[in-house]
Amino acid sequence: MNNSKINNSVINERIKKIGIESFFNIELVKNEIRKGYLLELSNKTNNSDIYNKIKEIYPNLNYYIENYNTDKTPNRILITKNGLGYIDSFFGINGEKLASYLDFDCKGISTDQTGYTLQYFIINGSEKINFYSAICDKLENFNNALSRFKKFNTLALDFGFLISMEIVHFIKLNTETFNKHINYWKRNEIALKETLEGNGIGYFEGKHDIIDNYYNQLLFMIIKIEHNPLETLYPVSKDFSDMLDDFDKNYVLNNVNDNTMKQYFDDTLNFVKKNYKEYLNVENFEDEYKKTSDNCIKIYKDNIKKISFGKIKRKVSKRKVSKRKVSKRKVSKRKSSKKF
Repeated sequence: MNNSKINNSVINERIKKIGIESFFNIELVKNEIRKGYLLELSNKTNNSDIYNKIKEIYPNLNYYIENYNTDKTPNRILITKNGLGYIDSFFGINGEKLASYLDFDCKGISTDQTGYTLQYFIINGSEKINFYSAICDKLENFNNALSRFKKFNTLALDFGFLISMEIVHFIKLNTETFNKHINYWKRNEIALKETLEGNGIGYFEGKHDIIDNYYNQLLFMIIKIEHNPLETLYPVSKDFSDMLDDFDKNYVLNNVNDNTMKQYFDDTLNFVKKNYKEYLNVENFEDEYKKTSDNCIKIYKDNIKKISFGKIKRKVSKRKVSKRKVSKRKVSKRKSSKKF
């Protein structure tokens, strides 16, 4: 490791300027512990000058920008020490290549319904800050987790904080697993909200019992994550993303049901045409948009029928049970006579 010690006042000043998550990740890159760090400014506050501050502190690193917001600030930046070799831009990096630069054990997208999340946290006094998250389908695929933890922690000690590591087993959220494991998602509402937020859907913050109260909307949004009619327009600026999120939030929470979905897709397309004409220069965009939105409606109706049928069956079974209320009381008396 080629780490020159930094005194505490400099460390604190850098953390104050760019945040502890970015500070530590960039130090990992500078000290060649990680190949790269993906800085996502859309998730940061005061992002108009954070990029300039990082470049000022670390002028000798390489910065590869994916795209810009309309205010000319970068949106996502890959930061490396040794460059990308023969690739000279962010757009030359496919998903697996990017995963290798971010030091992920697993690369590519799996179709498995469950997986494991590996997370590393900075422990700084009473703070616990997640600075690295990765997903694998099988636990044994995290074959570098322990050695990576030791390297992370060794550097962290130089800065006066510690590293912790957690591995969590989870069910991946998609249309099939949402309906198949509906009781799991009810019991794990926080995990459901976090997964939705990870896909840019923070509409349910502060709301409770969201499956009971917003089942139709949840099913619809999950389908739209898997089959997004606007996908051909991405990547987009933060401004576009924020305004589209506001439009979605107001529309989905108040209006979307199985009778209004077609109107939603029509209104979304008109919203894009009115506000972001520059994004409509994609070949065959409207044809692809219609095809994908029609498919979303079909999937939604197919799945809503399954759930409705299930509810009808449960109601019938409840009536049968209610006829045997007397026998239930008898059973409860027999149970009460036993000592455990």
